[in-house]
Amino acid sequence: MKIFSLIFLFFISTSQLFSQEINGPTSWDVIGNVFSQPNVHIQIGKKQYDWYGSGDVNNDEIIDIIDLYAIDTGVKNDRGDIDGDGISCTQNDRTLLEKYLNETILYLPGHWNALTTKDEKIFWLEKMIQVEDVYKYNDSGWVSNNFVRQMEIDFYGLSNIDMFIEEQLDSTGIEYYGSDNARFNIPLQFFSVQDTLGKTYALCGTLVGSNPLNFDDWYFADMNCEMNYARVQPGDSNFTGEGYAKLNKNVFIENPEIPGEYKHIPVQELVNFAIINNCGVLSYYDKIFLILENPNNFEIKIENLKDINLNYEVGIDINPKTIGMPKAIVSKSGLKATLNYKDGKKIVVNNTYPDHDYYFNRTWTGKVISNGVKRKDTKVQKIRISDIQKPYGIVPPETTLIKEDLDYNGGLSTELTGEMSGVGDNSNLPVSIKVYYDFVYEDQNQAICHAYHSLSDVFGNDTTFAPQIIIIKKPRIILQKLKDIIINSESEYQNLTPGSLESQGFEAEPKVTTLNTTSDYSIKYFDEEISITPTFSWANRDIIRTYVAVLDNGEASDTMRYKIKVRDLERPVISDLASITISKGDTLHPILTGYPEITDNVAIKDTVFKFEPYFKSETEIRYKAIAIVTDVFGNDTSYLYQNITVDLLTENEDDISPQKYSLSQNYPNPFNYTTVINYTIKFPCYVSLKVYDVLGNEEMELVNTHQSSGQYSVQVNGSNLTSGTYFYRLKAGDYVATKKMVLLK
Repeated sequence: MKIFSLIFLFFISTSQLFSQEINGPTSWDVIGNVFSQPNVHIQIGKKQYDWYGSGDVNNDEIIDIIDLYAIDTGVKNDRGDIDGDGISCTQNDRTLLEKYLNETILYLPGHWNALTTKDEKIFWLEKMIQVEDVYKYNDSGWVSNNFVRQMEIDFYGLSNIDMFIEEQLDSTGIEYYGSDNARFNIPLQFFSVQDTLGKTYALCGTLVGSNPLNFDDWYFADMNCEMNYARVQPGDSNFTGEGYAKLNKNVFIENPEIPGEYKHIPVQELVNFAIINNCGVLSYYDKIFLILENPNNFEIKIENLKDINLNYEVGIDINPKTIGMPKAIVSKSGLKATLNYKDGKKIVVNNTYPDHDYYFNRTWTGKVISNGVKRKDTKVQKIRISDIQKPYGIVPPETTLIKEDLDYNGGLSTELTGEMSGVGDNSNLPVSIKVYYDFVYEDQNQAICHAYHSLSDVFGNDTTFAPQIIIIKKPRIILQKLKDIIINSESEYQNLTPGSLESQGFEAEPKVTTLNTTSDYSIKYFDEEISITPTFSWANRDIIRTYVAVLDNGEASDTMRYKIKVRDLERPVISDLASITISKGDTLHPILTGYPEITDNVAIKDTVFKFEPYFKSETEIRYKAIAIVTDVFGNDTSYLYQNITVDLLTENEDDISPQKYSLSQNYPNPFNYTTVINYTIKFPCYVSLKVYDVLGNEEMELVNTHQSSGQYSVQVNGSNLTSGTYFYRLKAGDYVATKKMVLLK
């Protein structure tokens, strides 16, 4: 079927509208049927399967196993989105294509011609409506908004596409590409819809059923995209429950009022549905243009006749009823044609086998008469009786080879790939076998070729069989990856050769794996010193070691690099000091508590001492004296080198002063109404303690006065606060601390 629709260059007079066909030799039966299938390769010069979801991934006009390989090698295009989900060449797309090639399914979802039910057509159309428009002409992403406009001019007048593009550029600045039109292979029509206020809107319609005069056999979608991609029914959005939907035939004509300008206008009303109570009722249709009942426009055509080849062994009767009669197609519904034939003389073709090969011509004539108008068509058909049984055989199974086999045998041959088995034919005459190889794909691991086996017999019958897949494995050599090695500079062993490092327990020699080869290999290494410490060169340096492994046949190699780090890994050592007891009046200081002995194999860079109290009573305070020692290479160690007890009995209790400022966590927390906050003041200063909510708003002021050094306790009453999280902040001189508390009522 085709969707070539009528387009005319109009010349308008006061009495009638005349038309002239401008689309070339398109016949009337196709031009008049605006609801037929597009066949985009005929209409706009595209290849046979160059439309969305066709399955012809490599675009060679054939849907075959090569398209599966195209998907496997990463090809992605509109033709490869076979399931219509908007993502090309997925695993599901590949599965559908494989089932189609295996004849598990008879057609793909995008093969509109083959879709047999209304539900199948609706399902695929709804998927296509939601596929995002890759050319981004329309923010909604609805394919119809862009491609219907293009298809309207392309399908209804190929001769005017250049005019249409020029007109669109002048008016909107949008560029339309004729070669990209009809990418969805779906017949689409423009409809106009008028609401109850008289405002007209645009609809896109697709005939999904078999009867264009049945409203329910149409699928309508809103061109204004206000239905969010849904199917439009009467009562939805702009498609009101009262009004009408009307299909017009549009043309692109020169405006007679303004010379040099072109206009895209509706010229013929084809179908008009009245919308009454949300139902579509046929109110008008143009019989002449819609179902072609104009007797002056009919034609008769005998379908293209192919030569009939009959096998000489069949012994079939060659009368027309037995071997099939052609159809006489009349471009007007209801008309029937008379059909008769006449046979020519039998002509012997092969004198050696006279019973096996001869032919004769059969001439068919079809006639039809309507309202005094006569039409006739004649076709000649050749009927040939010959040996037409093709040779048969079984192709060898898939073969895997290594490249060394090919090199040894001088390339691919039937010895390596296997000969066909069970070769024969019905004539018991010689059958020749030919094999040719086709390269398909190659990467660093393997190459894939196809072996096509062709058989021919003495009668010229030949068969080329589905390719045998040949996988050629390439030689590989692989070095095992090694981690960086860190060696102590003071180690007993300073020999950095691979064998010496292995004896010290380091993994320093990579393992080598060879694949698809019988060749041996050689491995060597070389070192590059990339960093060194001038002052202590023996203690801090980096070496990059590079290993190179090569097959003896030179067909594969591998390189691996890792780092050997020679470092001073020994941390500083500090001696412990005995515990001491001092009086309260003494000052804690390393001179008083004693310096520990510090040793290292290099220089000490820094030593930090700190004292941490860990116990307090009325009679004593206990501290831990800690030293943090760092050497020049950044090695550091923390040591507890002395415990210090401060005896408080030598002084009065009042003389014990706080050692630091502190703010304690309130208790209890969470609390209900009341809680207690403790804090310590080291030196006399002005003290502020306030409560804030989570937004930083002040809720309570607990303390705002000058206080002496000492420990303090404040009770908080939260009866006037709501449940939630709060923060309390202590400011004492330069000391500031904040903590969180939770009130639960």
